[in-house]
Amino acid sequence: MQRPGHYIEGLDLFDPAWTNPDPVLALMQWDCVSECKYRCMHETLGRFLDKGRGVVKFYGKWPFTRVLGMQELVSSLTSFGNAVPHAYYLLRRDAYAPREYYMSLPLLWFTLICINSWFWSGVFHARDTPFTEAADYFFATSQLGYSVWMSAHRMLHDLTPSSSRLSAPLLLVLLSLYCYYIYHMLFVLFDYGLHMNINTGLVVTHYLMWLVWAFLLPTGRSRPYRFYAVGFLTLVLLAAACEVFDFPPYRGIWDAHSVWHSLTVPMIPVWYFFWIEDCKWELRGGVKKRDS
Repeated sequence: MQRPGHYIEGLDLFDPAWTNPDPVLALMQWDCVSECKYRCMHETLGRFLDKGRGVVKFYGKWPFTRVLGMQELVSSLTSFGNAVPHAYYLLRRDAYAPREYYMSLPLLWFTLICINSWFWSGVFHARDTPFTEAADYFFATSQLGYSVWMSAHRMLHDLTPSSSRLSAPLLLVLLSLYCYYIYHMLFVLFDYGLHMNINTGLVVTHYLMWLVWAFLLPTGRSRPYRFYAVGFLTLVLLAAACEVFDFPPYRGIWDAHSVWHSLTVPMIPVWYFFWIEDCKWELRGGVKKRDS
């Protein structure tokens, strides 16, 4: 690689002892190589724009303007923002999912997994490194995979309470597949296409499960609150469609991905509204069964 010092003063790619003089950038681990890539990217972009060329991708990604050392400011903040509703309902767990509700423990784990997933999404968008990228991918997949299992666990209980026992072997199967996915990504090939195919499959499976439950199964059709679940998942899919409009970041910070994350923040309570109403329905049904 050519030495960049001839046009970027004070930066030597071959000096491993170089420390970023900006304490914030140093804290965000902008070392010699990453600092060189960032400066070279924006200098090259400036030359392209001066010659009338449009914004292009570098290293497969749009060039963002970092703020306080964060590479994708809006995507990072909105990722943390998506964790906030989950944290809020975690604090109110006893109110919306009391221990008498058979989904209480699965919902607790769901909330914790979602908080963890969105936290690492925020970290990754703030600072893209091999570690944070892997954490973002792996924990996002854990959230989707667990959502499929939790939904299956809920729907199996509608058949007969004993049917929910089938959810244990299903969980083992999903965990085994998840472990193999991590092994393949870490030790065979860190394949973005494989990651996207798996996650797309999980999203579609999850959505179809709830459509079948809400509109085809008698147990689902009898629940007036079923539209919370279907509505939430439909809105999330529509928000994810923003990814189709893959445009360069507006003012260096807003892109399609950040718009998607921004839209999902106010949607999350709708998902919890469904579980609140389901808890009320199930506990009322349980009282009726005990009284009969």
